[in-house]
Amino acid sequence: MNDNLCQVCEAPAEGNHFGVPACKACGAYFRRSIAEDKFYQCRRSGNCEVLLYKRNQCRACRLQKCFDVGMKKEENRMVTPPPAEVTTSPIFSKLNSAYRNFLDSQKSLFNLHNCTDFSSFLRIEEQFKMVTIEEHNTMEKLNASLILSLLNDNFPCFAQLTKEEKKHFFGPFALRFISLHRCYLTFKYFPNDDKKMVLHYGYYTQLDLEGTEHFYGDVPKKEQLLENILPAFYILKKTANKMVELDVTNEELGGLIALLYYSQLEQYPTLYTDIRKKTRAMVVSEFHSRIIEKYGIRDGGLRYTQILSLILDFENICTSFTHSLIIGNMYLKNDQEVMLIKDTFLDS
Repeated sequence: MNDNLCQVCEAPAEGNHFGVPACKACGAYFRRSIAEDKFYQCRRSGNCEVLLYKRNQCRACRLQKCFDVGMKKEENRMVTPPPAEVTTSPIFSKLNSAYRNFLDSQKSLFNLHNCTDFSSFLRIEEQFKMVTIEEHNTMEKLNASLILSLLNDNFPCFAQLTKEEKKHFFGPFALRFISLHRCYLTFKYFPNDDKKMVLHYGYYTQLDLEGTEHFYGDVPKKEQLLENILPAFYILKKTANKMVELDVTNEELGGLIALLYYSQLEQYPTLYTDIRKKTRAMVVSEFHSRIIEKYGIRDGGLRYTQILSLILDFENICTSFTHSLIIGNMYLKNDQEVMLIKDTFLDS
């Protein structure tokens, strides 16, 4: 192959990365995968085509091709130094663990609602199904208690709020957190399927008439209903694709949760006290430092900006999603309504 082209994806090469001519994107991808000891599994036959506009469709085959063309983890002669060996930040590690607990709880709830006996409870792992409005509403109610536990256990200042203050804060934060969660699950389980979008662990919706009919049931004007909700779903899918492109790490996921929390807290002047401002500044500074330390000043600065841009994406998802579902509810029968997580705060 021409040495002017990336030996992995055939984009224009930008010097040697780990011993072979490669673009910066594939060099960074190989570096992250090795540094974090990533394990990927191809969902097909293990021979996916890896080209510029397809390189993010299968992480397993992309990494395998890096090895096949001769990339070696011990050899990197680029001017930019290889990432330093860094320890995991306690703050973001704790938040990532909290998110994993949330995800594990969702898995258990899905299994509980879909198993027929104990043996099927154990076998149901990662078997996704198309969701109905009843299943969505059930999970949305149960999510409220899980998110409330995450807030109380990991953000001491939230636990100090009055019940009324918690009510004001919970809905907007929960809506943004669940948007992150849906993007993450979509990026993890359906990175190559433009029609499927995960709403809860185990449950996805399909962005076509079949998915609309399955979710809403027998309602009139299905075409108009689909036309109304598609823009919100496309924004969510676009953000999930961005997370695929970035290959967001576990630590960065924890950082995003912290940024969502403090960004939301900032909207309430009476809650956003000086000490909370200082805590937010410390968290933001550490998040920035961790990324710079790991990826270097040039690549790390760009990555930090790209990670921060996801916060705005989650804001856009919330606005569009809320608007679409409110209008969508107008198409439903009187006894039907799509529930939003922001309306499910528990008084207990």
